[in-house]
Amino acid sequence: MDKIQLETPTLILGGGIAGSGRRAVLKELVKYVSDAFLIHKDTINGAFLSTPNPSDTGIHAYKLSGERIPVNDPYYNMYVRLQSYRCMLELAKDNLLAGKHPILDGNFTKEIRAGYLDEVVGPFFEDVSHQTKLLFFHADEATIRRRLTDRYNEWDAAKLESEETWRRFLEEQPILPSELERSPHLKVDTNLPLEENIQKILNYLSLE
Repeated sequence: MDKIQLETPTLILGGGIAGSGRRAVLKELVKYVSDAFLIHKDTINGAFLSTPNPSDTGIHAYKLSGERIPVNDPYYNMYVRLQSYRCMLELAKDNLLAGKHPILDGNFTKEIRAGYLDEVVGPFFEDVSHQTKLLFFHADEATIRRRLTDRYNEWDAAKLESEETWRRFLEEQPILPSELERSPHLKVDTNLPLEENIQKILNYLSLE
């Protein structure tokens, strides 16, 4: 598969609930779009939740090797969750202005339902010449639940506590929210072969 060259600086939003399989596809996609790079929201979260080790002084404090603040700590909602989304937009804007194609890997599900694309993303980039492409990743419920169980981590623990917490999770973050239809997008079924999905996405991105 050959790389594609996009003529217009392109903001590529990769959305989908936890376990949707978006990260695996986006990590492969970046290899096939010239001048593209990937920004993971979880990577930003990880940096913001890291703390200095009290025994590290001077320059060694920059290692941030202390205890990590858990995501269920109020600090996360107050100082990290929204800031991570903003940080992704800031990084994307800088690189769109340089003619690059940032790929933002975030969940975006609750945000899309609440009008994030029209109320936040659109105005934020209104002074930047670019195009926006939304990729929304999904799979069947059983597959998503199995993926979260297999990779079990702090981000997913609350969702998997019980059948009740699982149902609440899917109510808050539907696998394919109806609000998605308000915006142009491409749905990507991650049960399909990776190569097939990459080609499908490349074809979509190539449409000006």
